[in-house]
Amino acid sequence: MMDMVPPTDDEMVSTLKVGLIHPQPNYTSFGNGAKLAQAEINAAGGVLGMQIELIFKEKTTDTVTQSATELVEMENVVAILGPSFQAMP
Repeated sequence: MMDMVPPTDDEMVSTLKVGLIHPQPNYTSFGNGAKLAQAEINAAGGVLGMQIELIFKEKTTDTVTQSATELVEMENVVAILGPSFQAMP
């Protein structure tokens, strides 16, 4: 497991961006659960003193890989949650 090291004063950011890829437009419990966790974590002081910011990406016609790439390259997220469903053979 990788240890998280707090950023130095020069690297200090106020938020940690976390991306969420929704599996379906009407699937709300996934997003609501993430929002609840975000509120509880931020109320407790955040992660290493930084607040969590959720960036939602709805998976529509693009692939999960495209959604993840956009979250990393355009939104600069440090983590991605979802999608929560996967087809089983």
